[in-house]
Parts: sequence; structure tokens; C-alpha cells
Amino acid sequence: MKKNVLPPPIRQLRTRAFPEYQQIQCANGAKIVLIHEPDWKVFRLEACFLAGRPFEHKKGAAKATAELLREGSPRYNGLALAEKFEAHGASISSKSGIDTAHVMMHAPTDQFFELWPVMQDILIQPSFPPKEWKKYQRRQKEKILSDLTINEVVSYRQLTENLFGTDHPYGYNSTPQTYLDLSPEDLHQHHLNCYGPSRAMFILAGGWTEAMVQQLQEDIEQWPERSFPDITPHIAQTVDEKHRTIRLNQPYQASIRLGKLLFPYEHPDYAYMQITNTLLGGYFGSRLMKKIREEEGLSYHVFSSVESMRYDGYWMIGTETSLSNVDKAIRLIEQEMRKMVEQPIGEDEAHMIRNYMIGNSLQFFEGAFNQSDFLRHHLFELEGTDVYAPLMAAIEEMDPKKIQSMAAKYFEPETLLKVVVE
Repeated sequence: MKKNVLPPPIRQLRTRAFPEYQQIQCANGAKIVLIHEPDWKVFRLEACFLAGRPFEHKKGAAKATAELLREGSPRYNGLALAEKFEAHGASISSKSGIDTAHVMMHAPTDQFFELWPVMQDILIQPSFPPKEWKKYQRRQKEKILSDLTINEVVSYRQLTENLFGTDHPYGYNSTPQTYLDLSPEDLHQHHLNCYGPSRAMFILAGGWTEAMVQQLQEDIEQWPERSFPDITPHIAQTVDEKHRTIRLNQPYQASIRLGKLLFPYEHPDYAYMQITNTLLGGYFGSRLMKKIREEEGLSYHVFSSVESMRYDGYWMIGTETSLSNVDKAIRLIEQEMRKMVEQPIGEDEAHMIRNYMIGNSLQFFEGAFNQSDFLRHHLFELEGTDVYAPLMAAIEEMDPKKIQSMAAKYFEPETLLKVVVE
């Protein structure tokens, strides 16, 4: 006869503290962050630089420099580099964000001493071959021309341009001419301006050894010192026009983007604005999803997002709907914004949001590579600003009055810029 077995108790999810890690301060200003998984046989090394748009001397230079770093060095051309990494079971990638640039290598632990010197060559002495530069220009031209036929891309570009202005690093839009106006010399200049040790953080995660760390630090401390140009703060130049319609003559669907300037990461409202935004349109069970998708059937997807950067930020709502439902969709979005101002959230909804946000945050602690992403964001991209602890505290508290206060402060439909592409 089977005995009655009680199920395990259901416990409330709790937030987690900042993950443990080691940090080394190099003599020349570079930082090395270490996340160890002793049983792993692979590692990831990421080199991060303050080399994004705010630090450009010319539009487009940040993105082009980052993406072409891996196309050649004094010892290897692009093809030889690709073959070198592939032969050792490794990969290397590079990209530019809004404020930063990153070069990332994944490799077996026992291949570090073979591959780190190659990666270092790319970081210190990229060659930016003219032949590869011409190919890159053609690819970018084709990509931009293709993107300009896509409603949601055009609406996003127009919104950010309207919010920040055409000369702001967060607002300008790349065109084919942007890349025609650049040259390999501009890429070399941007590299010289931005890719130096005092502007760098290296994150070594996974199965590393003490010998690897020692070699990494010794080599980085030999990097040449550089003096970097001062950064002039950019002031957003938001347009006065509140509503703009762009016609691409699409026969069926329109893209809607609504937005306003907000604030950078360190703003005191950041934590509760994240919660308030999640409630409105930041996850699949949000109020906008329930109203626009589930109840009205106007769209497959609707979202809102807080986009904070190093020096500024904005808030955006977006959806795609049929041409005949544009006005209705905007009206319902504004209606949901007003409801959040007029009525505090109930306990059931607060409980749902708390569990969702805590559960979503746990992904950052799953393994060394996810922790590496977490630390890169919080230690480097945020310049050490602690937004995590205040956010976790706000999630635990989940004060309905503070959420309502955030909605009253920022959810004013009359203050939003509206862009419709159809």
C-alpha cells in the first residue's frame, strides 16, 4: 500500500545577490575580471572598450572599426585568421554597441597560449585591409537599402532620430553615404582614439588556469599607453513635431512607435521605471499584450521598453497592426497608460510581476558565460553604477504607490512622439 507523500512546499522566489568574481587592476588602467568554472575545459575571453558612438570622430566609425577588427593583422589576413581559430576549435567575433565595442574569443582551455597572441595582434594592430573595407562598404549599403523597406526598422530609425536629433550619437541614422564617407584611415584613427588599456576591461570566464591569468596580465600591462580625446557631452535635440507618418506604400501592415526621452542608468527612477514598464508592456503577460493582442486581436506583438545608455535614454512602445487599425491601436495604448496612472495595481498582479522579474533575472547566474554577460553590463557598460541592488530591492518591495507614481510621472500620452510607417 502506498503511503501518502506530501508534495514539496511552494516557496516564494527570492532575488539573488551579485555573483562572486575576482578583479585585477592592471598598472596601465586596464581591468581583468575573472569568473571560474574549474571543471570546464573551455573558456571565453572578452575584451571590452569604450569605443561606441559617443567616442567617434566621424559617423559610422565605431561600428565599422569593431566589425573589421578581425579581418587582418600584421601576421594574418582575414582568411588566415578564420582558419587559425577554426583549426584550434575556437571562434572569435566582434561587434559595436551604442557606447562600447567588444571582441570575444571562445576556445578550449588548452589552446589559450596558442590563440591569445593572435587575438592580441587583432586588438593592438588591426590592419583594416582596403579590399575587405570595400566588401564591407558594399555589404552595409545592401543591408541599409534592404532595411529601409521594412516598416519596423524605418519606424525605429525615425523615432530615435526625432528624439535625439540627426547629429546626436544616439540619434543619427547610418546611410550608404555614411560608409562611403569613411576610409580605412578613419578606422585606424578610431582604433587609436579608443582601443587602449585605460579604456578596457577583459573578462575571462570558464575553465582558466592561474598561468593563463598571469600571462594575460603580463601582456596587457605591456600595451602602449595612449592619451584619449575628451568627450564633449551631446545634448538631445528633440523635434517639435509630435506625430509623423511615413508612407512606404505597404498594402497591409503599419508599424507604430511611440516614445520619449528618459534617463541614463544612474537615474534614481531607473529601478521602479523598469517595474512599471514591465507591467505595461515588458513581458508576454503585460497589460498591452492582454488588451491589444488577446482581447482586441489587433496585433501579434506589442511591447514597451526602457532603453538606458551611458549618457542618456528613452522609453519606447511599439507594435505592428493593419492599416485600418492604427488609430484604434494608439488609442488603446494610451488608454492602458492612463489606467496605470488612475488605479494602483492589485496584489495578484504585483505577485505575478515580482515572480516574473525575479525568474527572469536568474538567467544571468546560469554558468560562467551568462555571468560574464551580467558583469560586463554592470561593471563596464554602466561604469560601476550599481543598478542591480536597487532593482532587486524594488522588485522585492513592489510598492503599488511607487508604481502608480512612476506612471503619473512618465506615462503622459501628450508627451510622446508618435511615428507611423505604412
